[in-house]
Amino acid sequence: MRHARRTDRVHAEIRDGLREHSWRVLDMSAAGRGIPDLLVEILPGLSMGLEVKDPSFKDPTKELTWDQRSYHDYMSQTVRVVQTLQEAHDVCMWAARNWRNVYE
Repeated sequence: MRHARRTDRVHAEIRDGLREHSWRVLDMSAAGRGIPDLLVEILPGLSMGLEVKDPSFKDPTKELTWDQRSYHDYMSQTVRVVQTLQEAHDVCMWAARNWRNVYE
C-alpha cells in the first residue's frame, strides 16, 4: 500500500485560514489516491474539494498525480486546485454563490 506524500508548504495555512473564516474544513491529505487535500462544506450537504499546491508552481495542474487527475476529471465541478488562502476563500465563496450551477 502506498502512503500519501507530505503536504505542500501552504497546506496548514490554507486549512487553518479557511477555518478562521468560519468554513468547515475536513483535512483529507492523508487519504492519498487522488482524494483532494481539503474538503470544505459550502452549504449543508454540499462540499468542495480543494487540492493544495505550492505557490512556486507556475502551472499547478501540471503537478497533479495520475490519481489526482482521474479524480478531478470525474468530479470536475466540485474540485479545484488552489495555491493561496485568498484563492481558496474565493473558490469557496464562488461555490456558495453559484451552488445551483455547480451541484445540479
